[in-house]
Amino acid sequence: VITVGCLAREEPDILYAAEALKDSPYQIVPQIFSDVITTNMATQEGDIDANFTQNKSYLAKFNESNGTTLVAPGEPISTFPEGLYSRKYESLEELPDGAVIAVANDTINRDRELRQLAAAGLIELADGVEHYSLLDITANPKNLKIMEMESRSKWGAYDDVDAIIVTAVTILQNDDPAKPSHLLAIEGMDVTMTIAGTSLVVAEKNADAEWLKMMNEVMHTDDYAAHLAETYKGAKVPMFESDAFNVNYFE
Repeated sequence: VITVGCLAREEPDILYAAEALKDSPYQIVPQIFSDVITTNMATQEGDIDANFTQNKSYLAKFNESNGTTLVAPGEPISTFPEGLYSRKYESLEELPDGAVIAVANDTINRDRELRQLAAAGLIELADGVEHYSLLDITANPKNLKIMEMESRSKWGAYDDVDAIIVTAVTILQNDDPAKPSHLLAIEGMDVTMTIAGTSLVVAEKNADAEWLKMMNEVMHTDDYAAHLAETYKGAKVPMFESDAFNVNYFE
């Protein structure tokens, strides 16, 4: 039995792998966690065998900050674009002076989200910075109040702030029809495909495990791409080319 930690948004992917490998020697079982940090520590300590929650840039920073030795041997599998969403306003122009926008507080996601605010013309950032922080904002014409918080906490704060930056799949899986979200800006797919990409992560001892290679293989197929298209409606996309994926969540 191979236990794979994931967030609720990734559970369908692990169930896909379990079905694809049902005739193999391995039984793949998802275990849902509420945050990436706990999932990573459970993987490091051997409480679970692997996890499917993060990209390799986030993992590298996590290892550096926590003294862990987790690895992601395979190629990135799937990814999702992030957008600036609001329940209160329907366009960037409507955002008032002093609007409160929630962004992530970890190095990698905060950098990604500040770059998105800059691309939308809401702020300006200093040149030559590898990972942006709030200290690198050089212009803020709308006097935005940018609130940093743990990524998984942003959804809980949605009603209390003016806008949040979250993944499209978060909106797909959690939005309330009675209080619809308005997409104010979306990052370019060229950005998404460059800086994101969820990978299977394991402790070093499992880097060459047969079951890990088998999972990576079945999650880089046209069948998996078709699963993404059907399950996530384009809010999650494969990190590889496939004719089986032909949907766009934002159309």
